[in-house]
Amino acid sequence: MKLDTDEALKIHIEGLQATLTKRNARIAELEAKIVEIKDNPIVGAAEKKAYKKGWKDCAEHLMQTTQIAARSLSEIRKDAFKIYLDGDKLSE
Repeated sequence: MKLDTDEALKIHIEGLQATLTKRNARIAELEAKIVEIKDNPIVGAAEKKAYKKGWKDCAEHLMQTTQIAARSLSEIRKDAFKIYLDGDKLSE
């Protein structure tokens, strides 16, 4: 049985429409769940607490990294100054 091109395209488009309809229904369902969860005051408080904790953790990590970098640069500076002084002694 051979279908003509127009009939095959029509069947294909109907399949795509069915898939899109199911997908759109699923998206609407998930969006409704998100609204329901966000409207829950307990979830809202937990979300704010988690957001604040995330910022705090990030700030602590940034401060630690900055302190490590500052200590490393201080050591490099000390070493460079020592090399400079040693070189200055040799030139005398």
